[in-house]
Amino acid sequence: MGRTRMSKSADIVRRISTAAVESVAAVDSAQFEAFLDSARRAKQVLFYGAGRTGFLARLAVVRWRHLGLRAWFIGEAATPPAATGDLCVICSGSGDTATSLAVGRAARQAGADLAFITGKGRMPADPAPEISVEIPLGERARAAPLGTIFEHALLLLLDAASVRLADELHQSERQMRRRHTNIG
Repeated sequence: MGRTRMSKSADIVRRISTAAVESVAAVDSAQFEAFLDSARRAKQVLFYGAGRTGFLARLAVVRWRHLGLRAWFIGEAATPPAATGDLCVICSGSGDTATSLAVGRAARQAGADLAFITGKGRMPADPAPEISVEIPLGERARAAPLGTIFEHALLLLLDAASVRLADELHQSERQMRRRHTNIG
């Protein structure tokens, strides 16, 4: 009986991971490169996401800070103000979460460029982002409920961006570990 349950669970893991990997593989490389170019040029990168997507945006902040980059999560008390020359990265499965749009408008008003990473392919008109990255989910989104595939694909996409930046910045594991917490 235990073996059958694990077999079913393993099938679900394969279904979710396959859908996420295929979705990231389908991302338009020009969109991904534009995102990376914009992040490289930015004075600082401010990430935002609501709910579970926000946890993934926070993960990207931690990774990018380990790389020595100025990265922040919008809404944290220590996050500095947005300004001209900054990049605000909004992660939203639907692309039209009310809080994400409000944060985007505020960042735009402060002079920051906007990048939206979504799973629906529709980008907001207000505020219209300079950079848009669609994680094309299509039917793959049905592999698991409530945005699960977008979230797993977003994690892979943001980690891929982190690895690319680490390579380009010639950051070794040892260098990054020096920026890793050593308390707690």
